[in-house]
Amino acid sequence: MYLDSQQDAFRVEIPKAFIPKHISDKYQPYHERLPNIVQSIPELINLTIQSITIPPKSYDAVDQVHAKNDRDPDSRGRTRSFRSSMHRQNLRDKTFTITFKMLNGYFNYWILDEIYEYYYKAKQTYTFDIPVRILDDNGIILYTAKFTNVLFTGMSEFELSYANNIREFSTFECTFTYNTFESSLDID
Repeated sequence: MYLDSQQDAFRVEIPKAFIPKHISDKYQPYHERLPNIVQSIPELINLTIQSITIPPKSYDAVDQVHAKNDRDPDSRGRTRSFRSSMHRQNLRDKTFTITFKMLNGYFNYWILDEIYEYYYKAKQTYTFDIPVRILDDNGIILYTAKFTNVLFTGMSEFELSYANNIREFSTFECTFTYNTFESSLDID
């Protein structure tokens, strides 16, 4: 019997190099004051990841209208659908979203905000590749989906309000656009 898939059996690995050293160094003194076991800012950012959306994949069929056919006189005017001729990399939406848990003082939001600004102004065109590892219930990596040549394209809003002073689990989203989606089966 096969069990249902486990929803938390994945690991998103934003590379350490994604966070520029000067930004990491800037926030490190505050990070060291926090009671946690995480040693670095990149680890902290990865630890706050709550979810990721794998973009959908689809294409529109191409319809062709039949002309008169001597073997089938009734075929004239009927349409027939064919597979698209697009490259397979263009079948998937090129945008994905990572949802982060909001930390106390919105600490990780402001770090990612500075990273966003940095990559928008940077001379390098793309940020780093972002792999998503799919795990089995024993924590063994089964499958890797990797977004390559990634652009950091957006951050969601969050609301600050004096009317809501209750502690709650809050999140924010970062949007990325990629150029190539690679996947591999990692079973030895």
